[in-house]
Amino acid sequence: MGLEVFHNFTLVHDDIMDHAPVRRNLPTVHSKWNLNQAVLSGDVMAFIANECFLQTPPQYLLKFSECLIRLLLKYALVSSLT
Repeated sequence: MGLEVFHNFTLVHDDIMDHAPVRRNLPTVHSKWNLNQAVLSGDVMAFIANECFLQTPPQYLLKFSECLIRLLLKYALVSSLT
């Protein structure tokens, strides 16, 4: 469950960064409400995901963390080139 909540958190923040008006044929959170509510909604999802991850065995959590760092660094690199 934590991974799914985390994924949704990343989608909300990604939509904000990309100024995307729609996702899956529905208005994005920041389009439907406003930017502040979207950021705060994403932040809440991140904390809920964190609570789920705290119940995960450490060896799985470490692997997830390593993958996430690589993904975010790749995204940062691509973003800096555009």
